[in-house]
Amino acid sequence: MSDILIPAGLRQYQATEPDLCSIESSFELIEKNAHLQLQGIPVTSTRYASYGHGLYFFLMNLSGVRFKIYLGRTNALSRRMREYSSPFQPHSPNDFKLQAFQCYMAETYPQAGLELLFQRLAAPALPMAEAAAIKQYSPLLNHPSTATHEARKALQNAFLQYVHSTFEERLA
Repeated sequence: MSDILIPAGLRQYQATEPDLCSIESSFELIEKNAHLQLQGIPVTSTRYASYGHGLYFFLMNLSGVRFKIYLGRTNALSRRMREYSSPFQPHSPNDFKLQAFQCYMAETYPQAGLELLFQRLAAPALPMAEAAAIKQYSPLLNHPSTATHEARKALQNAFLQYVHSTFEERLA
């Protein structure tokens, strides 16, 4: 680990020993090296079919050091993973953030892996359990994004181009 430079910003998401004890006692490791579509391996719905209601947690494993990346809730993990591995959808850009992170991770830390963990919970308990877990662990991608003005403008312009193309197609 000493030969890997970890930016100070990433260190704040490092899972501490108490974090890991809590995570390992509450969550089941279901994928040691999860890959989403952009990494070249499509996710199939049957792969996660036995995982229904619960919380899922992505951890980045970098040479044995684990970082808290994203935590969410689902009624069907197979559906959620299919959404996360789908091509970019303008109506739900948030679903694409895990693919974007995995690409960033592959470029910046090619030796890192993305672990997927799951905690089975009853559907009525999910909203409160998710909020409590996000508060407790504070994963990287669960924080609101704050893009630069230039990045927001580029996204706005790309979306305008997308919407205009649909108008042109329909009105031609």
